[in-house]
Amino acid sequence: MVNTDPTTISGDVGVNPGTSITGFPAGSAGGDVHAGDAVAALAQTALAHAYDELAARAADVEVIGDLGGLTLTPGVHHSVAALALTGTLTLDAEGDPNAVFVFRTDAAFNTAAGSVVDLVGGARAGNVFWVVAGAAGTGANSFLSGTVLARGAVTLGASTTLIGQVLSRDAVTLASNTLTGVAPGQPASPPSTPLLAAEVAPAPPPPTTTEPAAPGTPGSTGETEPDQPEPVPTTSATEPALTISATGPDEAVTPRTATRCRTPASVRTSPCS
Repeated sequence: MVNTDPTTISGDVGVNPGTSITGFPAGSAGGDVHAGDAVAALAQTALAHAYDELAARAADVEVIGDLGGLTLTPGVHHSVAALALTGTLTLDAEGDPNAVFVFRTDAAFNTAAGSVVDLVGGARAGNVFWVVAGAAGTGANSFLSGTVLARGAVTLGASTTLIGQVLSRDAVTLASNTLTGVAPGQPASPPSTPLLAAEVAPAPPPPTTTEPAAPGTPGSTGETEPDQPEPVPTTSATEPALTISATGPDEAVTPRTATRCRTPASVRTSPCS
């Protein structure tokens, strides 16, 4: 992982395999640095699972070329060719805070300088995923929302802001960037740490029935009491993010920003950042 200038990451920074992390400082991380340790290794494994799960999803819409100027609704948006973004892409959740957006390209993904991903209608950065088979990059001063999962290298242009996570199987290059992790279900504005492994939303508890009291029992009516709702457990805590760089014997596995993320039940991924 390579950084230049005062990049700020809200969570941890890590690489695995390998231990090379350069540019911290001048960059700063809100959490710990994991250079080739077990935590970073876990993030690499989580990324592989998350990428495969998202890549296997059937496409709802086929998109082509530049996404700039479009307003898109939830679903899996797929392109066999490279995707680009020039200007503003608007993602409209149509009032559903659990709406999930997946953008999958079989090639590269790049944004022009000053490009923006605008979330409206209750859309949340934690529920947006960029699944890239090739390299991914942003132009200077871009504003990107969501988790980037790339097989190729990821390069964030100077002064790019990312609300989400960056995970790569190749190198990650940063330059005066701001990376703020957002847990699934949170809006883009409040800062939160990125997530490492996806968590599954808790399932509602099974209904509880009360057996009728035996005849003659005081207070018995011989009827079944109405089901009493049980509290549904909720997940709340978000764990620190990671920027992971993996280098294998024959290939460089990228540094990434990972975190423990809670994705909605519909998106059971692993890593993120």
